[in-house]
Amino acid sequence: MNQLLPQEVVDQIMREEQHFAAAPQAFFEAWKRGVEIAGPEWFGDGTREGLNQANTKWDLRPDMLRLANLADLATPEAFLFIAFRVPYSPAIGIKLISTPWTDKNLEHVEGISAEQLRQEHRSKGMPDDLANVIELAGQADVRILILDADAAVLLGLPLAES
Repeated sequence: MNQLLPQEVVDQIMREEQHFAAAPQAFFEAWKRGVEIAGPEWFGDGTREGLNQANTKWDLRPDMLRLANLADLATPEAFLFIAFRVPYSPAIGIKLISTPWTDKNLEHVEGISAEQLRQEHRSKGMPDDLANVIELAGQADVRILILDADAAVLLGLPLAES
């Protein structure tokens, strides 16, 4: 015996088909915004031009070798953070040390200013966008920072402009 599906079920199936048809493009657009936040040097060919010309998520694949090298390095003590891998995830964790990174606190615990710490990060080749994110986290007394490309974009969060 062949019965027709109720109209609400047919409507739900249609909505789901439309959703799944649009999902790959929606994912790509969200991923691209995430790349803008993190900084294009960590994805695809590592350039702003590559980000602007990307047409698929594969054009903006994470530079896993670069990220893994960052996480596997024995982070210099003067950086005041330790990078680590997050198991079973493409995310990279950062444990900040001696926060908050204010002049008063850094002078007291490390004998340096916030500007000296920033210069240490820059002199070792840390990308500006990453240095800015870590500096803001340190100033806000953040202890653990997770850089997760799978996370949703936060409304109002400024995007990196490399």
